[in-house]
Amino acid sequence: TMALDERTIGILKRLMAGGKEHQVVMLADAAGHLVDTLDTWYAHSGAVAFVQNKHFLSLFNGVGSGKILKIRKCFVINRQTVAVAGVVFQFDFRRTTAQSGGTAITPVAADTANAALPAQVLIATNPTITNGGLLFSQVFTNEEQVALQTTPVPVLTASVNWLPEGRAIQELTLREGQGFTVQMITATTVGSYAVLVVFTVE
Repeated sequence: TMALDERTIGILKRLMAGGKEHQVVMLADAAGHLVDTLDTWYAHSGAVAFVQNKHFLSLFNGVGSGKILKIRKCFVINRQTVAVAGVVFQFDFRRTTAQSGGTAITPVAADTANAALPAQVLIATNPTITNGGLLFSQVFTNEEQVALQTTPVPVLTASVNWLPEGRAIQELTLREGQGFTVQMITATTVGSYAVLVVFTVE
């Protein structure tokens, strides 16, 4: 975060390029953070087998982290590669109020110089969750992408950021004691999907 006080503005005005003085403009978000400066992390569940009510990827910002997490992207990826009797199934995208256990997911930093995440930031597959408000639901298909030659369908599905985004709306924000989960609702055990969440830390 940079406060553009009179001293800072004076420094900016003295920046030179090619022997000429130029006015400098730096883009910042609503919180005052310069664009492209927030620590960014990738959390990927890997292939997860279908079970009704399973949480494919859950991210929780525990009390005491001292951080605010913002979820920038959420992708769902079909990992089914052998022939199955396909069904349409539903994912719920929800807020959560508590999280424990599960299979831990180790996130990867977009920049290896990022500060380590606090221990209170939890990321897991199939943890014990207390669900909060439902953000939205979406249906998908578990049809295999090779045997049926439907490769364009899962590729296009995996390319969509399923979280609403745009300059006119707020990013999904997780303050301390808040979380996010992608939960399967449909009663089927046929299929395999992965979830990728990209988030920033403030």
